[in-house]
Amino acid sequence: MSGLQAAIATEFLKARRSRVPWGVAVGFSLAPLVTGLFMVILKDPERARALGLLGPKAQLTAGTADWPTFLNLLGQAMAVGGAILFAFLTAWVFGREFADRTVRSLLANPTPRRRPSRPSRPSSRTPPTTISCRPSRTSSTTSSKTRASCPPPSQGPRGPG
Repeated sequence: MSGLQAAIATEFLKARRSRVPWGVAVGFSLAPLVTGLFMVILKDPERARALGLLGPKAQLTAGTADWPTFLNLLGQAMAVGGAILFAFLTAWVFGREFADRTVRSLLANPTPRRRPSRPSRPSSRTPPTTISCRPSRTSSTTSSKTRASCPPPSQGPRGPG
């Protein structure tokens, strides 16, 4: 088992043993059930009044009991309730990282953008000790131009100062 697989298995185990993800799942399951109950009430309002699901003075203006109305109400419930439940779950995840004292490794580990394909180069923080100004092998006039473009040894690669 690789390190990533072990970490994912550990996170799933923590989520399975906690009550918060199960509560969020129940919250997401309630929206279709309540929307279905609204569709039953819209389909037969007299029966809903007889069962006590609907008050005697309530007026239904939501529409008809059909699939477009159901999906519209479900979308609205998921938009509002889902945002609240997602915020609650996200707060639990970050709170869990603080409680387990693992937030430092979560937010501060440097990660490379891509895997290096060759051995790492020397650090760019240390200035090079020598400057290589090789003369050209083609002619003597070119080599004099090359030598003239090299900085004097006392100035270094970035000039004086």
